[in-house]
Amino acid sequence: MPRLKRSYHVGLPLGVAIALLLSACGGAAASGAKTSATGSGSNVLRIAVDLGDLSTLDPAKEIADASQAVLPLSGDMLVDVDPAAPTKVIPMLAEKWDVSADSKQYTFHLRKGVKFSTGAELSASDVKFSFDRLRNLEGPPAFLLDTVKQISVVDPLTVRFDLSSSDSALLAKLAAPYLVVLDSKALAAHGGVSDTTAKNSDKVGSYLDTATIGSGQYQLTEWKRNERLVFAANPNYWGDKPRFNQIILQDVREAATQSQLLQRGDADIVMNLDSDTAKSIEKSPGVKITSSPALNLIYIGINNKYPSLPQLADVRVRQAIQKGIDYEGIAAAFSPGAKRPAAVDPLGLQGADSVQPFATDVQGAKKLLAAAGVTKLSIDVTFANQVLYGIPLTTLWEKIKSDLSKIGVEINLKPVEYSAWISAFRAHELPMTTGLWAPDYIDTATYLDVFGRTDGLIIKRVSASLPSGDKLYQKYLTETNASQRTLVATEALTMMRDDSSVFPVIQPNKIIGFRDDLTGVRYSPNKSINVPEIAR
Repeated sequence: MPRLKRSYHVGLPLGVAIALLLSACGGAAASGAKTSATGSGSNVLRIAVDLGDLSTLDPAKEIADASQAVLPLSGDMLVDVDPAAPTKVIPMLAEKWDVSADSKQYTFHLRKGVKFSTGAELSASDVKFSFDRLRNLEGPPAFLLDTVKQISVVDPLTVRFDLSSSDSALLAKLAAPYLVVLDSKALAAHGGVSDTTAKNSDKVGSYLDTATIGSGQYQLTEWKRNERLVFAANPNYWGDKPRFNQIILQDVREAATQSQLLQRGDADIVMNLDSDTAKSIEKSPGVKITSSPALNLIYIGINNKYPSLPQLADVRVRQAIQKGIDYEGIAAAFSPGAKRPAAVDPLGLQGADSVQPFATDVQGAKKLLAAAGVTKLSIDVTFANQVLYGIPLTTLWEKIKSDLSKIGVEINLKPVEYSAWISAFRAHELPMTTGLWAPDYIDTATYLDVFGRTDGLIIKRVSASLPSGDKLYQKYLTETNASQRTLVATEALTMMRDDSSVFPVIQPNKIIGFRDDLTGVRYSPNKSINVPEIAR
């Protein structure tokens, strides 16, 4: 199942960060390779980004925010997502594909002449080995292929997926960066195993932390943990020639530090700015800021079965809490221009734009509480003391506490460390809390799975019951017509909104800062940023 995404913000002192970045630009690459440029040359692209949750470069063993930016540099998927239309899947390693009427069989026709960075040519056997290994390792990304029963090589450039059940979201799943295709011969030569023994016998993980064997534009030359990743242009790349000789990803976790690096010209792109920091530098010489809706949501969850608060089992009470929050004020304070969907499914995905969210309605909220017989309600809110996509949860909850006091609901704030929070949340011990969800693949299915089914990962944590959600989720996966999928999603999201066990607070904008000599810099829904589009 998808994991709850996390965001880490442990800062490096500015002087240290700058020193590390400059040393990265001029340092020699690992494995004896030579870097092709130093300093701020036009052939070097320097990106400051929070890499705090990156523990491995093995795509089969981790789902992490940082992985979305890192893995696509050196690897390609069968298909990709159109950055301008996140629900549209476009060709990548697969030139075209055929899907059966019941969406239980997918056949992919691969490009001819694609080479890995090793020099070996891509074949259907590489797809089968890479994905069988991922499935049999049973790591966090394996759930993406849960519906796949068998992968078969039809011929050297044709591979077929036979599914155990209908899955109209499979194409979107295959665009996830964890499903990059690797050179199967190189995998096997370094201990890679793809059969059912892989979980215990595969030994290739440490190798993949030092070398890249994908077909992407770049190949790894250095990884110095907690400092930087350095990539060099892949001479064997099958597509357009990479525009940069070298990509440096510098691990810088504080927005203030990133902004100063950008202003100094010591970083070309910074990825983790909050709205206040971005505003403070938007008029700096040589700096540009872009802001666009991301597919990440901060949500509130209300426990339906908390022993000492039986009032929360009443849908009228949950709806009152949802209607008592000032969402426009939250957006203005934390992410100006950000919108809020009706349910936990971001605007831009199937059905989300078709459902109207509950508006702030203080008087309506009071009437709902009165109808439920609630005259006084005090709730302890334990939450992780984190900054999620530039929004400090402590400050956010102070705003929500003030809002809910106006409808007669008292909130007692109890910030804790992430580890304490997630343990309590998983144990169903929190009456009310907040979390972040970012999509593991770009389709409403991932949200209906987690937030819309009775057995969904987050719905279970708030002890809610959504019996119609299971039926709607399966109906959505079975439906292949785009219009009909939207109709099913609309019905499911309306149900989720009305239940109010879990509801969105804000869909923050993704803010990216960059030097004004760059073009093509924009947010990518599945890769954080689409490097091949960037030019100087």
